[in-house]
Amino acid sequence: MRAVVFRFRPRPGALLILAALCWGGPVAVGQTQPTTAQAGSGPNRSPATPPRTTGSAASRPADSVQGLSRRQRLLPAGFADASTVDEPTKTEETTDNSTETQIDPAQKPEREEFDPAVERERRKSIQGYLDPLIKDLMNELRVPGAAIAIVRRNRVYMMQGYGFGDLTTKARIDAIRTRFPVGRVSANITAAAVLHAADRGLLQLNSPADSYLPRPLPRPRGRGLTIEDLLLRKTGLAAVSQNGGFESRAQAPALDEYIRRARPAFRQRDGGPSDYEISVLGRILEGQSRLSYAEHIRQFFFRPIGMNRSSFAYLNESAKIPDGRTAAAGADLEAPAGWARPYRYEFEQGSSQSNTSTGRFKKLPARYFAPAPALGLSTTAGDMARYLVMLLDRGRFGQARLLGEEAVQQMLDIRNEDRFLRPTYYYGFEAFAAYKTEAETASDRIAAQPAAQRALITKGDLPGYAAVLCVAPEKEFGVFLATNSHSPEFRDRVLHAFLDRFVFR
Repeated sequence: MRAVVFRFRPRPGALLILAALCWGGPVAVGQTQPTTAQAGSGPNRSPATPPRTTGSAASRPADSVQGLSRRQRLLPAGFADASTVDEPTKTEETTDNSTETQIDPAQKPEREEFDPAVERERRKSIQGYLDPLIKDLMNELRVPGAAIAIVRRNRVYMMQGYGFGDLTTKARIDAIRTRFPVGRVSANITAAAVLHAADRGLLQLNSPADSYLPRPLPRPRGRGLTIEDLLLRKTGLAAVSQNGGFESRAQAPALDEYIRRARPAFRQRDGGPSDYEISVLGRILEGQSRLSYAEHIRQFFFRPIGMNRSSFAYLNESAKIPDGRTAAAGADLEAPAGWARPYRYEFEQGSSQSNTSTGRFKKLPARYFAPAPALGLSTTAGDMARYLVMLLDRGRFGQARLLGEEAVQQMLDIRNEDRFLRPTYYYGFEAFAAYKTEAETASDRIAAQPAAQRALITKGDLPGYAAVLCVAPEKEFGVFLATNSHSPEFRDRVLHAFLDRFVFR
């Protein structure tokens, strides 16, 4: 009997598909692996790492794109290249076919179409007005260095560094490269990172926070707190602050240890923002990704939109004490290169800021700030311009999408009257009304503050630093400002001058 031999000749590409199915990975570019949370299992049984997306160069960090100069790789399409000296940002004139990102009216018909000529004039007016104002205020209020970024939708109108990041070496502030600690501005980034994780199925906002944590949280209202409660900071927990920082990394508690030790008490009414709520959100992200909070944010939030100079690893191993030894308890730390050193201006004995007496800048020691999710972000004006572009362009940065449109709408909802009737801290933002009114009733106050005159704001105050992040959603403007001295007056005067003249007029 003759043996019958069957030969299997697979079609081209079949072996690749078969191998992909056996391996369980994505079979198409840009497709993500389904997570356990997406499959309907409990929140604590999510995969070891968040879903990872593969894609084209447009969705990878901007620094990986080939064919651009080193400085161009630091900027997204449409960014104006900023000078790093004390002069207004120089921007070349562009035509309608310039590198500015164009909006497809068929996709977003409800958004105003920008007139390129009008926007160029607006940009020149903003730079021409703010540049001398900032320099004058820095001299008046003794501010050694500052950096500012102003964005409208997906266009950068101004990105400029002023003064010095280090008065000893005369290193100037570079808006793209010089890093500033920004205090409680960190809370807004943490909230956005939680929404990013929820968009990808890593957690569910309406789930109890306890199911993502190794130990239960306090139950101030007789029920378990959800992740959404923490994001809106509607927990009933007393405000917990950790403003002073630590003299060394060894003194700073781990995030889990901080949450275990703090355990705030119940409060009858809102007493202000609490670092505890934001820290719990950071701990949840740690547990879901099996990474430290700083590494989770770096890989899955900062890197996709090119925020490569931002970090929650505040003063990491590169921090040294003056003689070069590893930082130890009680030692004055030196911030790593590329950071703006913190300063405080000290007047001569018997003099004050109201007279012309001289004084000097005193360099303050760098400090560790914990908990990192609430206070520990260090960033640059260039990176925060990228973040503002992402928020104002509905969660997108170029071809990469970081947040869903619904998540961005929740963060920037200024039509929610509750945000302007009383102090609220939703998603790390506070309400900012352009004009104060003397109306007697709450409804009258709201009527006197239309959406076009509302903005959201978050401020950061640390020893030797001050920062602010402000978004006016209706006008599609965003502002970031940071200084290396604690000067809230300088910060507020610059911000109000810009908003009053160019946004709310």
